Amino acid sequence: MVAATVGLLAAGCGNDGADVDLSKLSVGTYSTAARNIPNQPSPDHGTVLEGIRMSDAVADTSQFGSALTYLWQAGPVPDTASIEPTIGETRKRVLDGLGWVAGYRASYADAPQLPDGGAPPSYLGLSIMLLRFPDDAAATEAASALELANWTDFGKTVAAPLPKHPEIAARYTPGTGALLLDTPMGPFVLRLMLEAPPDGIEKRIGELDAVIDKEQALLRDFKPTPVAEIPSLPPDPDGLLARMVATDPAEPPPPSPTFAVYGSTGALRDQLPAIRKDKLYEKWGVDRFAVSGNQHLYRLRDNQAAKDMSAEFIAQSSGTEHEIAGGPNVPGSRCFQADAPAADAPGYTCRLVFDNIYTVVRANTAASVTEMTAAQYALLATR
Repeated sequence: MVAATVGLLAAGCGNDGADVDLSKLSVGTYSTAARNIPNQPSPDHGTVLEGIRMSDAVADTSQFGSALTYLWQAGPVPDTASIEPTIGETRKRVLDGLGWVAGYRASYADAPQLPDGGAPPSYLGLSIMLLRFPDDAAATEAASALELANWTDFGKTVAAPLPKHPEIAARYTPGTGALLLDTPMGPFVLRLMLEAPPDGIEKRIGELDAVIDKEQALLRDFKPTPVAEIPSLPPDPDGLLARMVATDPAEPPPPSPTFAVYGSTGALRDQLPAIRKDKLYEKWGVDRFAVSGNQHLYRLRDNQAAKDMSAEFIAQSSGTEHEIAGGPNVPGSRCFQADAPAADAPGYTCRLVFDNIYTVVRANTAASVTEMTAAQYALLATR
């Protein structure tokens, strides 16, 4: 049961006006006290946290009308070694030599990846990587060096200026299916790679203009953290992770893509293809997206938007799960069991709306997921 210190009546805050006696909720062993998320200065953690912040400066395809609605990969760049398999050893040396600071990347396509994570036989793909350097001069030098290092035989490549941004040129080798672009934007290098069937890739050069337009707009609004302050970045700036029931109360994990708080643009990476196509996160006003292990939590424009998001997610999952009886007995919650859960995924899910918060809690048993949801309600009700 909830400890007596929080055994107060909590208004439903948009959950149909219901009052809930928190002392009578069945929460099992789950804590109903806000967690302490330590903020010990760490250069490694700070690099990841600045990369997570930079997710708000990397465009999602839903923001520029692209048909590439399938997200293949997204996340902060923890160090240059982590992207060496993608960019190669030579380009890694460029980054290291010019004082690379932090980064974020996302990749999209017009088709899903194969079950083993591989690429389908034919697809159109776009990778967006934003790399930060100490200053504008280092970024400009890095962009020039990367452009040369991209190709084993630079002399065989063709420069292709963008129609709307002729000062920026992509490059490709005729007969191949990759179009690459590295351009400085202040202390950042924007790195784009468009992949398509080799026949006629040069006809797709204009598709990069929309990406450039959106990146320029996002970077105008983004304020990079001063380099000296990066090690001290807070892992939970809005206190959302502290109030997520899935956060380990004793040993919170280090910052990572699965323990993070994203802003409004970073949150767009979470969209399913159909939701991305319809730009629903923007419609609902999702301005924070927090991840703690298997739990997702969203802060939206208002209570109605949170209800709409819950209803849409339930509809999207209707063919793969069924509702179960005996939920946590708190307003705004519904619980489900997966029809055929993946071997590495929890089989039970509860969806909870509280005020302008929507959260998804997952567990391996019906009892655990309902207790977690009751505890999550208490955590939100006593904020």
